[in-house]
Amino acid sequence: MFIPLSSELLSSTLAIDSSLPAESATALPAAVTSSFAAGDTMNPTSIPTTTPINSIRALARAAPTSTLSAGSIAGIALGGILFLALTITLSIFFYRHLRHRAQLNAERLRIQKEQAARQAAIDEQIRREKMREEVFKNAKIIEADARERALDRKWERLRAEGERKKREAAAAAAAAQQQQQVEKPVQALPKVEMRERTEREVYRPAPVSAANPLSHNHGGNAARA
Repeated sequence: MFIPLSSELLSSTLAIDSSLPAESATALPAAVTSSFAAGDTMNPTSIPTTTPINSIRALARAAPTSTLSAGSIAGIALGGILFLALTITLSIFFYRHLRHRAQLNAERLRIQKEQAARQAAIDEQIRREKMREEVFKNAKIIEADARERALDRKWERLRAEGERKKREAAAAAAAAQQQQQVEKPVQALPKVEMRERTEREVYRPAPVSAANPLSHNHGGNAARA
């Protein structure tokens, strides 16, 4: 509930308040509050019934602006400087951390690329070595096959040459034998008879003589002589 006050009543109230001691300046007496019930339409200013005298004094004159002490200002400035320094330090630390992490990632990526390139070079070298071995093996196989074929052809040629020489020798022997049979067909029988007669004359037993009883041939030979 708000009670309207007039300027005279307000000035008298302020005078009473200034004359009252500090202990009794906390609230209005009951007579004063009851006299406000009639109301005063000359001044529309109104305050609550339970408002203390200090609030009425604040409404009467403007309260002076509160000023900060030098220690408070220095503390606030120091706190701001410390906060700013902490923010800058954390920013620098975070920036260095991000930069170091980026460098580590770049170094790791470079190492991975180098390892991949080195592994690719090793794989390429192994592939070339295998290809060279395959080519060399195929060349050796081809060379061995060609050498074997050359030996087969050589042995076939030698075998054919031997067979031809055998046939020629057999043909020559057959021709010579046939030629001998054609040239001397009649001389075979007299040779046989002459040989038999010579054998009979040579190996015919002779009588045993008194001088040489073991001799079977001396007497005959002497008789023939």
